[in-house]
Amino acid sequence: MLGAHQIPAWLDRLTVTLPEQVTDPKWEAPLPRSAFIGTIRTQLVPFITCGPNARRAVDDNLRRAIYDFQRGWGEEALFWLGEACAATR
Repeated sequence: MLGAHQIPAWLDRLTVTLPEQVTDPKWEAPLPRSAFIGTIRTQLVPFITCGPNARRAVDDNLRRAIYDFQRGWGEEALFWLGEACAATR
């Protein structure tokens, strides 16, 4: 979990450290970093920020998604990003 004041710097760091895109042989097009981070920014930030909305499952699944994205494992990164989004419900 991150503090609200840490989120902007953390997202900026992801923009620098993540690869530009990941691919999978089964996909027609690659998953760009901007879409990956955009999903985090718009759908997951409230749930990974310390406070009443924070959910450990979202944080754990997002960490797995980021780990897989960094290694270029597109299918796994997308799966765990979906799991993080599902844990918000």
